Amino acid sequence: MKTKLDKKRTDHKADHNTEKTTKKSNSNIINDGLISDKLKSLSPQNSPKYFNKQNNSISTAFIPHNQRFPIQTSKLVKAIPGSNKVIDPSYEIEEKDKIYLSTEQLSQLINDVTKTKTSVQEETLLVKPKKKKSKHELKFPEPKNNVLISKINDIWNETSHIMPFHHLKVEDSCINGREITVNGKGVINFGSCSYLGLEHREELKEKSIEAIHSFGTQYSSSVTYMSLGMYSELQTKYKKIFGANVIIAPTTTLGHASCIPLIGDEYDLFLLDQQVHNSVQMGVQLAAAKGTKVITLPHNNMKALEAKIEKLQDQYRRIWYFCDGIYSMYGDCAPLSELENLRNKYENLHLYIDDAHGISWTGQNGCGFALEKLNHLEKTIVTASHAKGFGGAGGSIIIGDEDTYNTVSNFGQTLIFSGPIQPSSLGACLASADIHLSPEINILQNKLKEKIQLRNNLFHEYNIPFFEGDTPISFICVGSPRSLGTLFHKLFEDGFYTNCAVYPAVSKYKSGLRTTLTLHVTDKDIYDFVDCVSYHLPAILKEENITISDLKKRFKIPEKRLVFS
Repeated sequence: MKTKLDKKRTDHKADHNTEKTTKKSNSNIINDGLISDKLKSLSPQNSPKYFNKQNNSISTAFIPHNQRFPIQTSKLVKAIPGSNKVIDPSYEIEEKDKIYLSTEQLSQLINDVTKTKTSVQEETLLVKPKKKKSKHELKFPEPKNNVLISKINDIWNETSHIMPFHHLKVEDSCINGREITVNGKGVINFGSCSYLGLEHREELKEKSIEAIHSFGTQYSSSVTYMSLGMYSELQTKYKKIFGANVIIAPTTTLGHASCIPLIGDEYDLFLLDQQVHNSVQMGVQLAAAKGTKVITLPHNNMKALEAKIEKLQDQYRRIWYFCDGIYSMYGDCAPLSELENLRNKYENLHLYIDDAHGISWTGQNGCGFALEKLNHLEKTIVTASHAKGFGGAGGSIIIGDEDTYNTVSNFGQTLIFSGPIQPSSLGACLASADIHLSPEINILQNKLKEKIQLRNNLFHEYNIPFFEGDTPISFICVGSPRSLGTLFHKLFEDGFYTNCAVYPAVSKYKSGLRTTLTLHVTDKDIYDFVDCVSYHLPAILKEENITISDLKKRFKIPEKRLVFS
């Protein structure tokens, strides 16, 4: 296929050549300015160990882990103008372009560079000292959570070595769903979960405005005590879509927090898929606080699941297995036919399926992936999100068992102590439900599935390593956080935004691009996006001496999935 971005590629080559020249010249500290003068004046006796006076360069000699001193990368660049070398605060040594300074060497750097007449001050180089601990804090080990947060910060900083990938803001005063402005640049949005693009439909907007005029901007009351009549109307429509009783929650997360603690106690066992959504895990933690036993199992491993059921089934009243219908990171699916067989085989096995990403774009009336595949809801609870493909707000808990339904409806803590979905969003949901109950939903679903097939075919044709699935979510395998950050920036410069998937959502060296498709993006957008990925990814991997085959092994992607057919 001919590239559609010839001009951009020409620019890339020009940039690459410029980058080579810059890298060569910047390997030495600039000759102009007070910093260079200070270094040149050093005698052999007082010359820093890391400084080579002959070529004014900094040595990249390895410094042992326990002797490293953390320093902010951006600060060193400010301190040594023209230097392309960085000091990385990461706790692992993998890349070849890093410098690590011991405390002694860092002290020399400060003395020899910052204590000149330049504007750079010592405090701009050093990481701010940690807050002094109280005598009570000194008596105990560092909280485990602090260690985890520190690790996450290091990885996120490594990913953001060129530009931040998180806490970005849409700067437009009006958006159309396809293009957004970020950091002053217009980019095509491959990061939205509004799969059917319903959020910009006139019917939804008009119904929202109508609801505000009728009921105001809010109705402030716990739904357990009082709710607008729109709730009843919406529940009736949801029951038609999902085929069972539905509890409407302010969000899917709050729905989990209401439901999960009520379906288990110390006599029950919770088995979690390793990749089940974090919002489900939060609900499980509430149940664990009451004494419910929790065990995590390998992702989609039915053999491990059945082995655990066989071993423990007589020790517990009920065994609940928690999984996603469509997994939010890799876009793969739960093996629902196998799970249904296990549910039918073992009397005390129950299923809890979070199908937040499966709703609307698939299934009859947009009922979702899980309800489309399951034959019935006996011993099963399914949850849905109306803030993604549905184009509205809130979440649903779909429960076949009437007793369980009444228990959660009456005693769900976040249903009692949280506010309701507000009138404007209820209006949008009602309008969206009408679309779902009309023949048009089939047309919208088919259009999106055609785009999904186009994307998959192009990924195969361009030999891009990805987790294949017939869902709007795809995961492009990249590897290290630094490579991911570079690819994210390259694509951003080419006019595309997508999500960076980094630790703790995935393992550190299994980072990747999480891309999503909506009906807002055009087929040309998909062609151009894949073209840019295929251009940049091999070059970025080459810098780390990694091949596509290496990535395949790291991510355990079968060979056949990387061959176009």
